[in-house]
Amino acid sequence: MQKKYLTEESHQKLLKELEDRKFKIRKKISDEIREAKELGDLSENASYIKAREEESFNEARVEQLEEMLREAEVVSDAHTSNVIEIGDSVQLDNGLTFQLVDSSQAHPPAKISTESPLGRASFGKKVGDELEVLMPNNKVEKFRIVKIIE
Repeated sequence: MQKKYLTEESHQKLLKELEDRKFKIRKKISDEIREAKELGDLSENASYIKAREEESFNEARVEQLEEMLREAEVVSDAHTSNVIEIGDSVQLDNGLTFQLVDSSQAHPPAKISTESPLGRASFGKKVGDELEVLMPNNKVEKFRIVKIIE
């Protein structure tokens, strides 16, 4: 399985969302379901059906967030060495410059995720290293790291 990385900022956002979904949103949905049940016939009760759908979506997202937080490694986005880390901007020999970020912050081509082929290939590399990247068209491209911009 591919390693997933999160910056401290993204980690905190996910923790906040998880807390909101487990305590605030669950309670709101539970109240909506209870109120809808009080109206009687549930088979044609649009409020009940909508609340149950919201409950299902919320519980799926809670599971997804818990898994993401359990499996991800939180890394500092402060540059501390001469290797490419999350938060660094990288310039390649073809002129492409991008910032390496976690998946929740990705916005290609300016911000590349550590989970993308180029992100995986560049993470932990140094200036002068050559990258071999399997592109979406199944063609291997080669790049050389020219500069790390902190």
